[in-house]
Amino acid sequence: MKDLHFTIGPVQGFVAQSRRTRDLWAGSFLLSYLAGHAMLAAILNEGNIKFPYVHQPRINPDFPVLTDELIIAIYQVHTGKGVTATPWIGSLPNRFLAEIPDDFDPGICVQAVKKAWRRIADVVWEKYLALSARLGCGTEEIWQRQIDSFWEMSWVIGEQPKMLDWRKNWRTHVTAVEPGDKCTLMGNLQELSGYTRARERAQQNAFWEDVRARFSSLDLQKGERLSAVAFVKRFFPKTAEKSIGWRLPEHYPSTAYMAAVHWMAGVSENEPSMAAEYARLASQVPGVHSENPTGFPVLTRGSAPAGARSIAYLNADCFFEASLANRRVWPQGCEAVLAELRKILKEFPTVPRPYYALLLMDGDLMGVLISEFGGQAVSRALQGFTTRVEPLVRQHNGMTIYAGGDDVLAMFPLEDALRAAAGLVESYKHAFAESELAGRATASTAIVYAHYNIPLMSVYKEAHRILEDVAKEKTGRDSLGVTVWKGSGPALTWSAPWGKVTPGRETGSTLLDDLVRLYDEENEQEKFSSRFFYKFSHYFRLFDKPEGNELLDDGVLFRVLVAEYLKAREGDVDREQAEANVRLLLAACRLYHREQDGTITPLGTYSDAGALLVRFLGQKGGEPR
Repeated sequence: MKDLHFTIGPVQGFVAQSRRTRDLWAGSFLLSYLAGHAMLAAILNEGNIKFPYVHQPRINPDFPVLTDELIIAIYQVHTGKGVTATPWIGSLPNRFLAEIPDDFDPGICVQAVKKAWRRIADVVWEKYLALSARLGCGTEEIWQRQIDSFWEMSWVIGEQPKMLDWRKNWRTHVTAVEPGDKCTLMGNLQELSGYTRARERAQQNAFWEDVRARFSSLDLQKGERLSAVAFVKRFFPKTAEKSIGWRLPEHYPSTAYMAAVHWMAGVSENEPSMAAEYARLASQVPGVHSENPTGFPVLTRGSAPAGARSIAYLNADCFFEASLANRRVWPQGCEAVLAELRKILKEFPTVPRPYYALLLMDGDLMGVLISEFGGQAVSRALQGFTTRVEPLVRQHNGMTIYAGGDDVLAMFPLEDALRAAAGLVESYKHAFAESELAGRATASTAIVYAHYNIPLMSVYKEAHRILEDVAKEKTGRDSLGVTVWKGSGPALTWSAPWGKVTPGRETGSTLLDDLVRLYDEENEQEKFSSRFFYKFSHYFRLFDKPEGNELLDDGVLFRVLVAEYLKAREGDVDREQAEANVRLLLAACRLYHREQDGTITPLGTYSDAGALLVRFLGQKGGEPR
């Protein structure tokens, strides 16, 4: 028996190039699904998957008992059996380690991926593009070229885990430079009409108008011109029952909807008449009922009447004045209704804040753990964690995009992301608690709080940067990194080891949560004021040394801030409480580094990013009315 290391990509080139949340989810699921076909091919040919954990040990020559829902479904479809579950979250990583017989041909795995991909592409083509191809210029040739050449698969046989990385550096898959106008989603690929817009605009428009006639305006917006790969990623969920063997969700909540979740819950409970009237008026806009609140606990519990709850079914662009005023978002002839909606929106006691959270989590030093403890021990613990991810994310009003191995990608309302992140890390460590890896397995997390109008591709890439460069490299792993990305660009970055974010607190609670409660706009007791935060940043700049941000004297700064806090509170808080609150805030502003042995070292420096983050979260992303 020999070890096979196998990988499929490109990951960033496929998943990251997404304009909407459904693209991001679909890319993650497709990559996981195709990896599952490669794994199943190895299993069917007497191989044993050592990482990830997808089956129980094989009792030769019997077929092993599968343990992962996605690969179970793939196997059931392969054997012609009915699917007992319909997994919709990618749970398999894009690489695996298998023990294979001496005569095993890894080309079997490659062909399994190509066959599964081709079936999906063929179904999408026949349903949505075959009839429109007559209007294109070489559309079918473009389609076949891109479908046949997109995936990069690499494999090596040997015991060294790093051999696969060495193999990937030996590039044998060189994608040809694509001609013509490029895809608006995946900019390195030619769009499908085959026309050049500079000379053949009318023909190009005619092609895409014919394609667009088969979809709603939300599925393929005006101006979107897709390549074959992007087209499959966008529309395969609509053909999933035929192309993969079971139904998949055809809708995924937008970033604007995630930003507005708690506002919708609040107005339906506290202003039911206004919410019901707003929903009734908005229903006059064609296609406005494009969302589904059933996956959000905060929107489904409570006692609000049905009319008020109907606000949660609206396209979330209805809740933001800038979107209501953007004529490109709405069908023609709705101007009067939209103007009335803008008027009523201003009459609500509160307005939704335009920020949501994208969370990315990744296990630390996974290669080291696998080398030391073995792939099966690590992957068995990881599967226990993976099965708990989706329920935990949903509990915090989030939507899971990917949960496989040691990776999690999910989206949350701004209000829920921190507690969800803390809960996920705790669950990750708990999965290893009863194994020999107890205390060794840690995970780092990135959260990007982004304006819903920021391109999703940029937010996703920023999450990866914060995870790798800030949480892992700069802060030392087992850490949390946070970025706030406003409409004008990234506004602040903050990080700390998890040991300083959640020490001695109840499950899921964080230092930042405690501080946000003190800043709560609706809490008139013991809160931090906006004036105090302004002074806080002023004194930080005053105390900074020219060569860095090491403070001249911690004690002096502390006393100055306490005095400023008491002044801002105008005597309604005693000194003891003021000192406790300032001390808590300074704890969020101190910089730390986690050493390799787990020791957390204070760097002797501070940053006001912690205070600015608390203010941002306390205001829920915007200035109070």
